[in-house]
Amino acid sequence: MPVFLGIAQGTFCENAPGIPLSLAIILFFCFGFLVFKPKSILPYSFQWISGILIFLLTMALSDRIMGIGKDNLKPDYFGNFQPVQKYCIGEIIEPVIQKDKSTKIVISVGFINENGRWFRTEGKALVFIVKNPCTQLLCYGDRLLMNTRFTEPEGSRNPGGFDNKWYLGLRGINFQAHVKTGHWIILSHKTRNPVFRLALSWRDRMLMLFRKNGLKGKEFAVAGALLLGYVDEVDNELMSDYSATGVMHILSVSGMHVGMIFLVLNKLLAFLDKRKNGGYVKAWLVIVFVWLYALVTGLSPAVMRAAGMLSLLVFGKAMKRHPDTLNVLAASAIFLLIWQPVLLADPGFQLSYLAVGGIVLLFKPVHELYVPGNMILDKVW
Repeated sequence: MPVFLGIAQGTFCENAPGIPLSLAIILFFCFGFLVFKPKSILPYSFQWISGILIFLLTMALSDRIMGIGKDNLKPDYFGNFQPVQKYCIGEIIEPVIQKDKSTKIVISVGFINENGRWFRTEGKALVFIVKNPCTQLLCYGDRLLMNTRFTEPEGSRNPGGFDNKWYLGLRGINFQAHVKTGHWIILSHKTRNPVFRLALSWRDRMLMLFRKNGLKGKEFAVAGALLLGYVDEVDNELMSDYSATGVMHILSVSGMHVGMIFLVLNKLLAFLDKRKNGGYVKAWLVIVFVWLYALVTGLSPAVMRAAGMLSLLVFGKAMKRHPDTLNVLAASAIFLLIWQPVLLADPGFQLSYLAVGGIVLLFKPVHELYVPGNMILDKVW
């Protein structure tokens, strides 16, 4: 709860003052004093004070983590420069999306040219490049030189409608640009996270195998979404069809896919349970293969959540422990939020954790509402 509250404070309360670092330092020293104090200073009946300090300290640190990621508050934010046509250098930091008439990329703007001088900058921007054969070669980690103008995204046109400006702002994107053909060049390749780059390259190879084996159109879109979580080529008509039939969830690679892989691996490696230290070997093999699948899917947040949860559960059982599922669920959420705090505002993240939490909390009481006398009926129930 304190992690969620701290990140929510930094995410949704834009105009509210953040928790100052000085307060976090004071809370830390107060907690340290209570931990190493002589027992006579604080009676046992007041030990709850330590719990409150831990809660407030965790909340303050979570808010600081969220503040670190807010580039628009930094003095060298690229949006502080004049909004005119100018040269800039940016690195692609998310998977490239190929649309019908344009190529959509998210870049980290590292340098801006202002009046003939180059300035080092920070901040993310959404960029649309007019589609041509060269844009097909763009990939994660490429560094580009562009001549363009950055503008603020358009907000909601209707009251209560989807606010694209607010949604992009939650992801730390406050500006966008449209780049014409001939107004950009690639300076270098492979400048970003090597693990994420490897994951995307594996996914692209799998998609290439689909194309070589004759999959195209809607068949390719469904296969890419169903097996690898690649939804960029799923059009609105296909999405509406799956939504109307109530099976929209299968187009999103998530816990169901990871769970199926776990069940198969658990059966195949069952012989290790009878060997000495076989449980540990089985646990490591399961974890490795699950994370290899996560790499093939491009390390999407949904797959990372499921893989993280499963890894903690498998490792706990290998140690002959019986980990509490809610604790494992919370731990995986904390790890993901530390890695990417803006996930807290993502509807997929919220619904995913609410769904799993609901299953964990409600399965037993609902199952006990009716107790069949037959084993087969009990399995169906």
